[in-house]
Parts: sequence; structure tokens; C-alpha cells
Amino acid sequence: MDPICFPGPAQASRGRPLYSFSMYSAVIVLAAGRGERLGGKTPKAFVDLGGKVLLVRALDCLLGFPGFKWVQPVISREDLDRYAALELPGDPRLAKPVIGGAERQDSVAAGLAALPAEIDLVAIHDAARCRVEVADVARVVAAAERHGAALLAAPVPDTVKHVKDAVVISTPDRRACWGAQTPQVFHRALYAEALEKARADGFQGTDDAQLVERMGAPVHVVPGDPGNFKITGPEDLARAEHLLAREGTAP
Repeated sequence: MDPICFPGPAQASRGRPLYSFSMYSAVIVLAAGRGERLGGKTPKAFVDLGGKVLLVRALDCLLGFPGFKWVQPVISREDLDRYAALELPGDPRLAKPVIGGAERQDSVAAGLAALPAEIDLVAIHDAARCRVEVADVARVVAAAERHGAALLAAPVPDTVKHVKDAVVISTPDRRACWGAQTPQVFHRALYAEALEKARADGFQGTDDAQLVERMGAPVHVVPGDPGNFKITGPEDLARAEHLLAREGTAP
């Protein structure tokens, strides 16, 4: 395929390409979670934020990156009617949703199986991170294409404590602590191998990079925007609503 050039933040105004992509890439958008911590009866990905549900906002962000050839939503079977009722972006790269599984890794596996064979770079993104910047997506995809695996992350501003049985065990050096974000992006063959190994070992990770780390493969860290936070509880939704109001981006 011909390389796809995408201007970085500093070069955009001058029209100079910073990122060049030669691999076919796709993104799996995880939206099958129930979101119990958010409260209410509506599944988290379908909660309204300023006139759009979180899933649609996430899709808008991801479809803004021209490097993705395929955008694959993964939803719960119980949400098929909810999904059908959404006002979705009219983009041919947006695939029909597939049904997720009981665990995150099951949902990722379902999304991975639905991707066309020619896709060789796979991004995985939480629908609850609906404020990711397109420029950050471009940077993490470029890093993964070069290194094999990459994720967005932000430095942890607070002092971190390792706690066991309500007692502090140790205090890691905060300078070495980063909060993982999504997208997390991998060469398809590498991630497929890591996913299969986790399944065979009965291992459930808390993110996708952890599966690759278990194999001893390095995962490159790309600094992300703190605004790319995951909406998990009511306080996160309130924060996102405040930011939307301040930015004037609500439709």
C-alpha cells in the first residue's frame, strides 16, 4: 500500500507530514461492558454525554484518523437494539458490530477474529475513553508500526502506594509510574500470539499491553493527553461534561 502521511501537531500548520504509515491498521472499539460503577441502568458505552453517547463520541475520534482502514465495534448482545438506534458516523470504514464475551479478552478476541486478513496492525480502544485526540492516535500507531507494540500513557501526578491488607508495603518512584491509556496498538501476529498464550495459561490481564509484556516483548510508551481519561464513575462523567461545556463542543 502507499504510505499514509498524517501531520503532527507542530507540522500541521505548515503542511509537512510527520507520520507515515505503510501497514494496514484497524481499531477494535470495546463497548460491551456494563458499567456498574457508573450507576443507572444504561450500559456505559451508551450513556449520553452532551447529546452523544460515549460510543459515538469515541467512534468520531477514531474515524478522524485516516490511517484506520477498519473500525470494529464490539458490543453486548443485549445492546444490539441500542446500537441500531444510534446516529452513527456515515463512514464506510465503520464495520457492523460483533458480540463481545464475558471478559475483556474475550471481547478483544471477537473483534480480532472479525478483522480482514490484510490488517496487520491492530489498535484496541475503550469506548469509555471518548476524548482521545486524533494526533495522539497517529503518534501511537506510528510507534507501534515501528516498535511492534505501543500504548498511550500519562505520568501519574500523585504519589503511588503499594498496599496490602490496608497497610503500605512500599512507595514506588513516581517518576517511573505512568497511567496506561488506550489506544494500545500491536502488530497483529504479536498480539494474536500473546492473546493465545494468555488463554492457554488462564491469565486475565487488566489491559492488552500486559499480555504482550508477559511474552517479554517491549511495549513502547507514547505520552498521551491527561484528557484521555476513562469514564468509569459518576465523577468522571461530571468531569467530561464540564470539559465539554468549557470547550463548547457539545452538539
